[in-house]
Order: sequence, then C-alpha cells, then structure tokens
Amino acid sequence: MKKGRKLLLFVLSFLLFLLFCSPVTVSATETTDFDGENREILSLTYRNPLYDGIFSEEQIPDFAESDKIAFYAEPMYLTDADEVAEKIRSAMEDRMENFTLYYAGGTKFSQGMFEDWIEAAVSETGIPTQGDYLRWQYGGCDATAKISQKNGLYYHTIDFSFAYYTTYEEEEYVDEAVERIIEGFQLSPNASNYRKIRTVYDYICENVAYDYEHLSDTSYFKQFTAYAALHDGTAVCQGYANLMYRMLYELGVKNRLIPGTSQEELHAWNIAEINGIFYYLDSTWDAGQSTYGYFLKGKNDFPNHTNDENYRTEAFFKKYPVANSGYDESTVTDFDDVSTTDWYAEAVTYVNDRGLMTGLGNGRFGPTQNLARAQFAVILYRMEGEPEVEYSPRFPDVGDNIWYTDAIMWASSVGIVTGYSDTGKFGPADKINREQMAVMMYRYAQHKGYDTSAKADFGRYQDAWKVNDYAKEAMQWAVGAGIITGKYNQTVLDPLGNANRAECATIIMRFVEQYEN
Repeated sequence: MKKGRKLLLFVLSFLLFLLFCSPVTVSATETTDFDGENREILSLTYRNPLYDGIFSEEQIPDFAESDKIAFYAEPMYLTDADEVAEKIRSAMEDRMENFTLYYAGGTKFSQGMFEDWIEAAVSETGIPTQGDYLRWQYGGCDATAKISQKNGLYYHTIDFSFAYYTTYEEEEYVDEAVERIIEGFQLSPNASNYRKIRTVYDYICENVAYDYEHLSDTSYFKQFTAYAALHDGTAVCQGYANLMYRMLYELGVKNRLIPGTSQEELHAWNIAEINGIFYYLDSTWDAGQSTYGYFLKGKNDFPNHTNDENYRTEAFFKKYPVANSGYDESTVTDFDDVSTTDWYAEAVTYVNDRGLMTGLGNGRFGPTQNLARAQFAVILYRMEGEPEVEYSPRFPDVGDNIWYTDAIMWASSVGIVTGYSDTGKFGPADKINREQMAVMMYRYAQHKGYDTSAKADFGRYQDAWKVNDYAKEAMQWAVGAGIITGKYNQTVLDPLGNANRAECATIIMRFVEQYEN
C-alpha cells in the first residue's frame, strides 16, 4: 500500500472512530475547566532497547506543535489501551514525528504504561510494514502528558515525539522497490515457502554488502535499515534482517527478526517458517559467499549465535518452534509438504510441471487430502486443453461462473460424466472414490480414441465384489492397463475408498505416460 494512501487511511480511521465508537469525549471547553491545581505535567522517555548504547535520549527530536497533525477538532479520549497502541502503530508506520493522543482511564500515565503501549504498537500483526519492521526502525520516543482528574478518571493529553531511522519518503522508496523486486522474481502463486525463502535470501546475499564505512558512526542510522540495503546496497546486520523480514512477509512467509550476539558482539538474524517449523537464517554472514553456511539452520547447527533472553524462552519457542537441525534441501520439491523421499513425489512434480494439478496455496500440495468430483473433472479438462464451452443447466447443483463450471459442462457434453442417476445432481463437492475415478478416466480414454481393450481379471482381489456393476468394465481396464493398482501388496482394490491427491497425481501420471507421450 502506498504511503499516501496509508496516511489517508490513518486520518479516516480517526474520523470513523468518532462516528462509530464510544470513547469518553470531552469538549475543549470542558477540558479548560479542569481544576488547575489538579493538572499535572509528566514527561517520560522510552529508548528502544534494541539500540541500547547506540541511540541516546538527546537524539529524540523536540515536540514541534507546528508539525503535529490534527486528527479532530475536539479532544477524543480513548479508553482502551489496544486502541491507543493501534493509533501509535499507525503513526509510526507513517513516520509521524509529532502527534497527540487523548486518553482517559482510572490509572494515571506512567513509565510502565508508556512502555506497554509502545511494545503493543510494535507487536506482531503479520503485516509486512508492522511488527518487527517497526520495532527495528526507531530509536526512541518522548511523551509529555498533561493530566487532569475529574469524576474519578484521569484525562491525559499526551504529546508524542518519535525518532525514526527512515523518513516517510524513504519508506515510499522501500515500498516501490520491494514491489518491483518481488514482481521480478516471477514466483509461481503456488511457490513453496522454501522457494520463497531461498529466492529472497539469494537476492539479499547477492545485492547487499556489509556497510563497513559507517560501522563506527553511531550517528548514521540508515545503516540499520532496509532502505539503506535497497537504496545504497549496503547495511549492517539489522538492515539485512529487516529487509529479509519485510520481503518474506510480503510473500506470505511468517518470520521474525532475532536479536542476540555472535562472537560476543551484538547481531541480528531471522527465523522463517516452513510447514509449521521455523529455521534460522543469517544473510549477513552468507552475503557474497559461494556457498551458504547459515541458511535454514536449526538450534543444533547454527553456531556462534545466541538469542537474546526474550527470544529463547519456552514461551517463545512454543509460539515459534525452531527445528533442532537444519532443513534438508536434498528433499526439496515444489511443495513444502512433499519430500523427494515420498512415494508420490515424482507424480506430484509431474502433474504440477504440466499444470494438471496445482497446489493449495502457501506452498502446499495437500497429498493426503481427499479429492472432490469437481476437482477431478477440472484435471481432465486441463488435460484436454480447456476447450471453450457454453453453460447450460444440466445439473441442478452446478451453477454458472464457478471455478469448476466449464470443466463439468465439457465433461458432460462428451459423456465423461453423467451425474447421479437417482437425483440428477453432479455432486461437485462430493469426495470422489476410486471406482468413480476409473470410470471417468475410462470414458476420457474412449473419448480420445485410445486403446481401452486391456482387461484384468481382478477376482484375485479380496474386495473385488465391492465394485459396482456400472464400474466393472472401467475398473478392469484401469487395472489391466496399470493405471490403478491394488493396495496392501495387491490384495484389495478398495473401489469405494476415497482417492486422495497423491493417488490422483500418480494415476494421472501413469495415464499420460501410457497414452499421451
């Protein structure tokens, strides 16, 4: 989202809050009528603990009334800490140096409350420009609160003054650069998390160099930013890790930025998620290297890195389970949930490469998930080249302009599907069983004019009697042609058993290799 739009949305959010929410509101006249003797002015400072020893309180700019953005004509007192944190977060996203919030509550403003608000503002939300991206991009904040008490409540007018490491305009540059770079990756919409992580990691390691020039210049804060990494091509570890965080979240990969020490010096790196498990990444140390030594590592093979205390607790690892050992790249396929060692791996790659079966999104193929009748119709439709069809209400449960409509219309028009004889419905969401799959494949082969003379005597299968009459000829062909094989050492056919996506991929691969290669 462009920064100008974000600023507009921030202003609109306050206006909508006025209309639809019910915080305590006090007019400007009422505010000036508070008892002057009860008015208190409290000034507090919060310095980002991540930059302790680097950033000083003197570097926080003084509050400038002229630069403050007015969100409303009258004071509107928020009463919920989460609402306050949300407003602070939005202001930080737009790099507002000066802004004022009004808060009313039974507790007077304090250093602890101040720190809690900031911590909540930079907590993880899953949005690329929030969470750790904000946490690592500011140096500190001053807050001056004018406090009055009335009717048992403390009314606060709090002026915030933030020191950021980037400007509004620089963040616009980051937005545009990240969008351009990710578009250039040309990743498949179904790309696995591994593929996304590797692509981003390769880009950063190839295009960002360590900023030795400003290493000892603690007044130059750009070295800590994703902006410097993109604009100048140089940064220190925080800049590498911040860019990694931003780009991975833009691609939908959950990750965190981890502070700690390496070789007794302050350092920062990332963890990223693949199939529910997190792995360590240190692009700073791998940048410019011909081989990677710190890519997708686990607790036991990520040497010389020690997480800060808050990032190695039982609670943290429960929320972000980090693998004990590194990710085995030799098992990598196009999907995070399919390993090269899986019996169906070759078939999944085969059908995915040909566009016959695609993933479920987020790098998952879902090999054990059952296949629906509509999904199998779509696979056959893709094999046919997706010819144009016209909609007609052939089945009462298949409407127009649904993702499977054209596939079912085509399959019906050429006699591959006929629907249920008792209801006339197709049952697009019904799970397809093995004999139904055989029938549809058999009819498709006949439609294509393929040789379907192969016939197997499947009387040796213990459950052959379960095959319905309408499916016997198709099942004999499928078994005889080697398209469908038995289960459990060829002892059962399981004709009424649901077919999962891995089985379907395998059957399609066998069919294509036999008839269409």
